[in-house]
Amino acid sequence: MERKDNEPRRIRVTDRRGTGRSQTGEGEITPASSDDDATEFSGEDIGAPAQEPEGPAEETIETVPLDDYLRLQADFDNRRKRMMRETAMASDRATREMLERLLPLLDNFDRALEHDDGSSALQLLHKELLRILESEGLEEIEAEGRRFDPHVHDAVESHPSPDVEDAVVKAVYRKGYRMGDHVLRPAMVVVAHPINEGSDEPTDAEAEG
Repeated sequence: MERKDNEPRRIRVTDRRGTGRSQTGEGEITPASSDDDATEFSGEDIGAPAQEPEGPAEETIETVPLDDYLRLQADFDNRRKRMMRETAMASDRATREMLERLLPLLDNFDRALEHDDGSSALQLLHKELLRILESEGLEEIEAEGRRFDPHVHDAVESHPSPDVEDAVVKAVYRKGYRMGDHVLRPAMVVVAHPINEGSDEPTDAEAEG
């Protein structure tokens, strides 16, 4: 049968890997061919490029607008600063509570030192304890000889005095302490005030009248 010129050429390929075998001669085995194992390819099939499997679609990167990025950055900075403030406040609060619990110990040292003749080690222990507490922020509130300040002084006794022109702390019953701007305990003091201040005694002008 004649083949037309424009008809693609067919090639016959036989798969000889089948299990069917025929024996010939002495011990020789010749693979048996079968029409079922033959596959025909055309010249177009041989020359055609192999098709690559379709891969996953390329991922697209979403871009964030500059305004949104700046807004997110500012929000992150605000949250970080707020957390730092809260952490610092919690640390200060814990330190204040610890110092307040140690104030009675300092009072006991003060009472013991009033009766100490200097031969014991109480003064050394007292100074070492104060040094440690001061390193944590403890400060003694100045009182004796100072002008009376109701914010840091607690007047337990008051009397008139001709030697003062304003309310002045004359004695301290119990020391007061602060930590920074926070008053841990006001000082218990005795206050001397001018005679005419808060006095029921008449002034010279009222006596003449």
